Amino acid sequence: MKEAAVQADDVATFWRDAGPQRWFKKDAAFDADFRARFLAAHDAAARGALDDWARDAQGSLALLILLDQFPRNAFRNSPRMFATDAQALAIANAAVDAGHDMAVEQDLRNFIYLQARPIKKRHTAKAGCPPRHPGANRRPRLAARTIDK
Repeated sequence: MKEAAVQADDVATFWRDAGPQRWFKKDAAFDADFRARFLAAHDAAARGALDDWARDAQGSLALLILLDQFPRNAFRNSPRMFATDAQALAIANAAVDAGHDMAVEQDLRNFIYLQARPIKKRHTAKAGCPPRHPGANRRPRLAARTIDK
């Protein structure tokens, strides 16, 4: 898909349809399809050209997929795999602060929380979350929301 043609719903639908069986499994064919469809959109998001998507839940989710999940599939084993992590973290934090996380279906909501995973351990005890719970990486308010819902 060309940059101008891609909408937030396109990204979210692609990711939803791929499902858990493809989200965390190394699959060259899936990676190639993901890259072919959304490379231009990823590049646009990395430049900040899609920042307006963050105004709603679906757009925030789509940005996080483009900035966090896409590079892990499209740029495996290269520094570019992590190049947009800081942007993804800022979007994830803003999405939670705006309550967008709670407007995203549960299976996809976890992708809002994944970006901050590296700091999970130091917040786990404070938040009262199980060590591998996706909400353990954030404030106790967020942890309670993810555990209770």
